[in-house]
Amino acid sequence: MGKTILGLDIGVSSVGLSIILENEGQKEIKDMAVRIVPEDPNFHGKFYSGNTASKNLERTTDRGIRRSNQRFKKRRDQLKEVLKVHNMLNDSLINLTAIELYGLRAKAVQERLSLEELGRVFIHLNQRRGFLSNRKSASEEENTTEYKKRLAQLQEELGSETIGQHLYNELKNAISPIEIVLRERTYLRASYMEEFDRIWECQKKFYPAVFTGGVHEDNNKSTLYNTIRNRIIFYQRPLKSQKGLVSNCTFERYHKAINKSSPYFELYRIWQRINDLAWKLPSGESQLPTQEQKNRLFEKLFYEVEAKSNFKLTVSAIKKTLGFSSRENIYLNFTELDGSKTYSTIKNALEKAEIIDFNRFLFFNHQVHDEKGGLLELWHILYSLPADADIINTLIKRFGFTQEQANIVAKEVGFNADYSSLSTKAIKKLLPHLENGLAYNEACDMVGYDHSGYKTKIEVHQKLAPIKQNSLRNPVVEQVLNQVVNMVNLAIEKHGKIDEIRVELARELRNNAKTRKKITYQNSKNKKSNDEIRARLQNEYNFKIVNGRDI
Repeated sequence: MGKTILGLDIGVSSVGLSIILENEGQKEIKDMAVRIVPEDPNFHGKFYSGNTASKNLERTTDRGIRRSNQRFKKRRDQLKEVLKVHNMLNDSLINLTAIELYGLRAKAVQERLSLEELGRVFIHLNQRRGFLSNRKSASEEENTTEYKKRLAQLQEELGSETIGQHLYNELKNAISPIEIVLRERTYLRASYMEEFDRIWECQKKFYPAVFTGGVHEDNNKSTLYNTIRNRIIFYQRPLKSQKGLVSNCTFERYHKAINKSSPYFELYRIWQRINDLAWKLPSGESQLPTQEQKNRLFEKLFYEVEAKSNFKLTVSAIKKTLGFSSRENIYLNFTELDGSKTYSTIKNALEKAEIIDFNRFLFFNHQVHDEKGGLLELWHILYSLPADADIINTLIKRFGFTQEQANIVAKEVGFNADYSSLSTKAIKKLLPHLENGLAYNEACDMVGYDHSGYKTKIEVHQKLAPIKQNSLRNPVVEQVLNQVVNMVNLAIEKHGKIDEIRVELARELRNNAKTRKKITYQNSKNKKSNDEIRARLQNEYNFKIVNGRDI
């Protein structure tokens, strides 16, 4: 009886298929096919480099720009209505030049301006309000080191000046004001708010009846200061809750997956890795850590990892903790182990804030389930609240921090919105078994979880079911797999039952985002090094043409 073999070559931009009939040692190719996946260069380029990408990215970006413009116009119209009521609106001042506008802003913090000039200053402040982070990685650019360095450099250049004063001096001293590119200057929202407050306090001396409320007043609720500053110019719409998008737990029905920065998840991940740790001696003999060695590793990973080591233990640090010297020839199955970034980050922030006896805020015992006043509550406040002001007020109220201490902690600590596949409930059930030295699969068996699906009866279908849209995290993989499903189903219709399937995967499809990003970084580094060598060969050694062998 012959055997029908299905061969699949799955890549990022194409899927190849072959049908081979094997009969008494003889093989015959019965059919071959290939399906090209339409490729968007920009989208696939992001996939290759390990960046998060969506096929709707361009459309979503354009829609975001339209919404931002609509919200700006709404704020502008509201502001004009308020200014008109207080005789602060003069349309003839709308077409002032850049140097005239920034001149008004520079004078406003020191000298008296007319009400109409002040109205024009407020309209100008409403146009550009500065950068405000939502504490959870708003965009890729905002989280790059270059972007943050640019922000920090601009803030440092301000010194004691307001933004208006600084840019006015630049425009005034420039040979040609058109050379000063103002739209590339991105300052923090706090700097614009500080300039507004300084303008308000200065002009309030001249117009006390109009400029009600202020920075140092306790109740600004019904004042003009609160209306213009907080409800119009610097109003920030609260972010919509995205809790509904968090996936459900693999094991516990109706329970949402836990955030990866949670102390519970970090505890679970550390014990899982420790129990998986093993090493080989030069003789080839395999060894596992004793419970005492596991406890030492846990203490090191949860309480003692440092930011300079990226909150990880390297091979040499693991060896030292286990009791070996760094030169001993043992071969670990892990090149590094992740520690508790949350504990270390919060601890460093409390130290920097000079909080006395800060260890009383760092206790965490998953067996007691006591969240009040400890690490878990601190993490929950710093992670879940969207704005720094909310965090600062809560820290002062709950933990008795001073205003300055709360400011430092809120500024130093931030977490990304990454989630595990397990819920807090599932982790609480697994942790006691993991702490007793059981591997993850053994702990799941003890609890009764079907960790690999071997306990679940799988219904065999005659054909493959299509992948539901947006059911996978990776749209490229989802698109390719649906092409595979279509091709396999057509092959079954044409050639009948398949006895054996052989699959070859492209490296890019098999690698996760972290690996692809690492490869891209290394390729960029190599290219930069090669370009420097090529330039030296041309400039210092007079090479007219530099090829790969020369480099």
